[in-house]
Amino acid sequence: MKVIMGMKEFNTPLKLVGLRMFKAYDGHLYIKLGKRPRKRLFIIEQSNMSRKIG
Repeated sequence: MKVIMGMKEFNTPLKLVGLRMFKAYDGHLYIKLGKRPRKRLFIIEQSNMSRKIG
């Protein structure tokens, strides 16, 4: 079983219908519906986030 560490839940209007969203400290987004386990939505590449545009 994979243990997920370092997550923070953020509020969205979807929380009213039971859909909760979490952001991990490494940049991944997770979604949780009811009592089901969290699922990763997509991956944000750290190298793209750290680059400066301009």
